[in-house]
Amino acid sequence: YGVLYRLLQFCRNKCYNCDMDTLRDIFRQADLRLTKSRCEVFTALESIDVPLTIAEIAKRCPNTNRTSIYRILETFHELHVINTIHIGWKVRYELAEPFITHHHHLYCTRCHNAEPLETPELERLIALIGRRHHFRVERHHFELEGVCQACMAAGDTQPDPTETTAKKLTR
Repeated sequence: YGVLYRLLQFCRNKCYNCDMDTLRDIFRQADLRLTKSRCEVFTALESIDVPLTIAEIAKRCPNTNRTSIYRILETFHELHVINTIHIGWKVRYELAEPFITHHHHLYCTRCHNAEPLETPELERLIALIGRRHHFRVERHHFELEGVCQACMAAGDTQPDPTETTAKKLTR
């Protein structure tokens, strides 16, 4: 297992270095510096497979203050480095293409798990809608909220009380 682990670690580091090289290129083209804090936030997002809230990013970035994290995320958003995902009242962030493949999310309102959803059928539908309306779709966001299989199996199908309260307040 030692050889396999070292090989996987090598591949992971090589992939990470490619991502960091891509990030450097994006910042260079925008005539911006890639600071240690920006690298730290990028690494936090790169190291996990689920979208993160500001609080979760802050926990993973002990050397960067929260105000800087907000500014960094705004810069990342402007440079299309991240996707901003609105689920309920929370905003979550994840890397965008070319760092990860394009996908959407199934969000469980009970356990708050965000499951990635890759579906070519949805992409074809979005393209079709664009053509029918003579509209060039440049970006899109699609998130489904509901109850995951694990929560349904556990009998936990009632809506999250905080989500229900939040929705009542917006009416």
